[in-house]
Amino acid sequence: MLQQRWMFVLAVALLLGACATPPAVDSSQPGRATLATTSPVENLTVAGRPFFTRALKATTGFSALKLTPQGLILLACVPGQGSSAIGICAIDPAQGTEQLLVAPPTDGDTLSPASGDGDWIVYGWLGTPQRIIAHQRITGEEVEVGRISAGKVDSPVGPAYAIAGSQVVWVDATSGPDQQQTERVQLFDLNTRQTRTLTTLDPGLVIDQIDLDGDTVVWSQVDARDAAATTSNVVAYHLQTTELQPLSTDGRASMPQIAGNTVVWKTTGSRFAYGGIYLFDLTTEQGRTLATASEADGQPKQGFDAPSIGTLGATWTSARNDQIPLFMLADEQTYMLDRSGGRAYTAGHFAVWVSESATGKGEWRILWANLSQPTPQAQVSPQPTPGQPQAATLAPPTTAPSVATPLPTAALPTDIPADWLTYTDPARTYSLRYPPGSTIIRNDATTLVTLTWQLDDTSYTVRVIGPEPIRAGVKQPDETLPEGQGVGNISREAKLFTLNGLPAASRDTSSQSGQPPCTSYTSQAIVIFARPVAYGFDFRVSGPNQCDASVEPVFQHILASFRTPAAP
Repeated sequence: MLQQRWMFVLAVALLLGACATPPAVDSSQPGRATLATTSPVENLTVAGRPFFTRALKATTGFSALKLTPQGLILLACVPGQGSSAIGICAIDPAQGTEQLLVAPPTDGDTLSPASGDGDWIVYGWLGTPQRIIAHQRITGEEVEVGRISAGKVDSPVGPAYAIAGSQVVWVDATSGPDQQQTERVQLFDLNTRQTRTLTTLDPGLVIDQIDLDGDTVVWSQVDARDAAATTSNVVAYHLQTTELQPLSTDGRASMPQIAGNTVVWKTTGSRFAYGGIYLFDLTTEQGRTLATASEADGQPKQGFDAPSIGTLGATWTSARNDQIPLFMLADEQTYMLDRSGGRAYTAGHFAVWVSESATGKGEWRILWANLSQPTPQAQVSPQPTPGQPQAATLAPPTTAPSVATPLPTAALPTDIPADWLTYTDPARTYSLRYPPGSTIIRNDATTLVTLTWQLDDTSYTVRVIGPEPIRAGVKQPDETLPEGQGVGNISREAKLFTLNGLPAASRDTSSQSGQPPCTSYTSQAIVIFARPVAYGFDFRVSGPNQCDASVEPVFQHILASFRTPAAP
């Protein structure tokens, strides 16, 4: 993941200076949003959890919450006093604020839950006709993704639409002369504003829930042609190859979610019953059971529901609302996020759920956790539950590299200039020092932060990426460093060392394809491991006879000031 971000950095640099003025929003038309000022949300750190967790606003145990991969919480909300109409709000846990994104309809229509990625959310407008709407959080722009010809925006177990990046998948249906519906999977591109049909199902097959990540769409497909023997299976559709891949064949799979190449779903004889949780790896085409429902007298004694998966792990909910389990992909261990809770949802390296355990006062609150921030001090040793492995106690982060001989410690300066300022980013879990007069641009759609400043005729650029999950199987930070690309690029051998007690690696890349005054230049890339996440630095300098970032003392001062909670 981090290595992919390095390639993204160069393209982002060309766009960072562009700012758009938000257009006026027409709130008199159905489906148009009312942009509202943000309001503060109580933001309490919750102790005793295996991961950094915050308790936010009070709610009910039945709240349906969603997360964007960037950690933004999307939820139904009632703006204003004395109103029962429901809109769509977003809570930013890092800032402790809540914003009304979509105002409640004024004509008696209702809104279905929102999903989001980056600056876009997508939701259903349950009017006549029913429509799927994409909403741009920053500008307020709204785009009609599609209209439902027949059927409904929402299936019995979840929204029949999803978003990843600039792509929205959704399910439409047509009704024949015999009133039998034929469903088809549609993809809408927010960049081109074009729709294409991915596949058309046989009559009598119904899609319950759909999800999308990267190149892969997954959905649960119910065969309702035989009412006495209804079955449900999970299917994957690969956008690049247009291949349709059955993932389950036993007729007991429903409610799939996907992150990267990993899919989770619920296993049960009925799509409305609690069941077990299953995880499937698209790369190896191997699966495993994460939790099994136990039964007594034909009735579930303990079952599970609503599986969800992010880049670091999967969560699900118990039938008794007495636990929020989390299966971490890196170590294949199950941890307990909470001993009580309603429905949980996971995206990116974040999780959100509702619980009455945060304050000890019996009130339900929204809880949000950053799964890339372990809390080594937490004492978590719950008893195993039926059908589920013993929940593990989270070990402290690995701070020493797994090599036979100690790595050299980076020789960093200690005389950081007294007039330097401190940049602290709780959402990205680090702080660093920087020269006064710098311009700081934070990309909320990614983990990228860019600092630039000018000194005489020389410009300096620092790009910080992270935290990003460390890919499974990666042992050393040099394995994630970018190689030189382009005309005249020469990558020097990577160097391994420790930086502020954490394993790190650096590589310098020289190129002849620069722009004046640097027709040739040397950039420096550094990766720091703070397992289970990594941080990346990219240093560049451009000025007369000053184009080698690897020899600039100012960059060494910034590295020396870098701090993250995982550091010793």
